Amino acid sequence: MRVAIPKAGDESVEASANEIGLLEVRGPIFRTGDHATIDRAGMLHLVGRINDTMNINGVKHLPTELEAAIEEFEINGVTPSYAICFSFRPLGAESEKVEVVYLPFFGPQDVDARIAARDAIIQVTMLQTGSRPSVLPLNDNLLQKTTLGKLSRAKTRTAFERGDYKQCLDFDKMQIDM
Repeated sequence: MRVAIPKAGDESVEASANEIGLLEVRGPIFRTGDHATIDRAGMLHLVGRINDTMNINGVKHLPTELEAAIEEFEINGVTPSYAICFSFRPLGAESEKVEVVYLPFFGPQDVDARIAARDAIIQVTMLQTGSRPSVLPLNDNLLQKTTLGKLSRAKTRTAFERGDYKQCLDFDKMQIDM
């Protein structure tokens, strides 16, 4: 196993300690699609997936970094470890946009808490990406963790793009526009 930095063609070099690169496992070398780092003690740390990169206005961002910033900010009304970020391209838009989905810990009718959480998420996202996100609170039956304790970004994004959250979007917009 190693963490490698891609070079020209199919060439790559081994990453230095704590340098983020692509995880490869032997037998023969197999590229897993994970971004990873190996610390000085030889411990492997997965930090994201190759295809998870968000391209916002030509700048690439890792959703895991934005999620970590939201977590670090300890936003009132956002359930810890229940925020997920991905990019999507709205119909007719020239660039992708950031979507932040989270599990609120306020009641559905608490408009002040909804707006405060939304504004704080927007502030953190703009500091991280320079882009204003769309923000969507989802209830716990729509935003569930896997058996490994993770939120599925791919599943959430697919459901979002399919329109599965349209009622939630409409309700959120109605609450905020009151």
